[in-house]
Amino acid sequence: MAHILIRHAVESYDTFKPVYDDAQTMAEGMGQIKSDLYQDSDNPNMITAVVEFDTDENAKRFTESDELKEAMGKAGVVGAPEITFLNRNN
Repeated sequence: MAHILIRHAVESYDTFKPVYDDAQTMAEGMGQIKSDLYQDSDNPNMITAVVEFDTDENAKRFTESDELKEAMGKAGVVGAPEITFLNRNN
């Protein structure tokens, strides 16, 4: 399993959320297993997603995909997202 953390601002959460929901089918087709979405307590337009993929390769492919870039544009993402690849150490 591979995990990534994606953090970015959006123009409006109300615009972002339906696009995010629609993009889940695309992400699942690229190996996404689960995605948890969070809003900052002090700024609801600052979004953090923790996403689980089946493989490291699919997680990387997803973050570099044109489909993700297109969805982020439609969703009103402001600036470049901060993307961190995570290793679970339990």
